[in-house]
Amino acid sequence: MFKRAFWFGAGTVAGLGSSVYVQRRVKRAAAHLPDRVQQEVTGAARRVGRGVKAAATEGRAAMRVREAELRARVADRPGPGSGPADGDHREGPEASPVG
Repeated sequence: MFKRAFWFGAGTVAGLGSSVYVQRRVKRAAAHLPDRVQQEVTGAARRVGRGVKAAATEGRAAMRVREAELRARVADRPGPGSGPADGDHREGPEASPVG
């Protein structure tokens, strides 16, 4: 248990530390860029964000359609006890006569 807690903590610290480091580096680099480049980068990031959001929305819609198809397929499947009309369909040990 201690090993897991240690490695979880180490991973969390490493992840947070690297995030802070990268954020500071990006801000420092952005401070030296001309305003026009900053605007272009910002616009590109926003477009990517919109594209990701649109893809996620489309994926959710497709997932709902597929789920509805699967639920309809399961609803159309015959349930237990819906065998032949004459009632000869048996399962389990009684299915084969002992002779």
